[in-house]
Amino acid sequence: MYAGGMQRRLSPGAKVRMVARRSSAALVLLVALAPGPGCSAGGGSKGGPGGVAGVGGAGGDTSGAGGRGAGGGGAAGSNPAPAADIVIVLDRSGSMNDGIDGTTCTGGCGASSKWTLLEGELGRVLSATDTTVRWGLKLFASNNACDVAAGVDVAPQLASAAAIIGKLALVSAASSTPTTAAVTTTASYLTALADGAPKYMVLITDGAPNCGSGPCAPAPGETMYQCDDANAIAAV
Repeated sequence: MYAGGMQRRLSPGAKVRMVARRSSAALVLLVALAPGPGCSAGGGSKGGPGGVAGVGGAGGDTSGAGGRGAGGGGAAGSNPAPAADIVIVLDRSGSMNDGIDGTTCTGGCGASSKWTLLEGELGRVLSATDTTVRWGLKLFASNNACDVAAGVDVAPQLASAAAIIGKLALVSAASSTPTTAAVTTTASYLTALADGAPKYMVLITDGAPNCGSGPCAPAPGETMYQCDDANAIAAV
């Protein structure tokens, strides 16, 4: 769906680098905005996003989507890069209650659901990098339909793991999938955040964007829904 290493212009002076990883549970996509000192969206410099560990799909590995930098800067003798701002843009659609193999369970699949497994994986990654990465959280949708509110649910900052884990414990997977709005809203938030840090978002989703304006053919066993794939790809 997405090609690793592809670049697009987000706005004048800002580049986007996409690194995609797909498991049976989710697509995880890293988007870099306006690189700061010690890292480059073009992938050529040393340093990287503060030594960020990658986030794999629920139940998968965590070797991808970001962990390229040695952490802390570019050439020898230069100032270390500030901790990166990384906002997790997380799909809380109803299909996240299904099993990791796509099994649909009445009332959700509980401990074996994609949502529950993802909570555990995120908790592990966030706790391990809590003092080196400024993690934030954006859930989508903001309600159980297609709406996406401005801003983020947890602002990117050091030691934010407890706040993010606590927020996830208070919500459930029950919305549609407004991927386009989630990506554009988070990009706007990060672009306006003038803290001097490199800025990234990690998009985690398990299904096709379905908050568009035109109908598309349903998959087997599903009802008609509104496709938004093209707009979501363009937003990235």
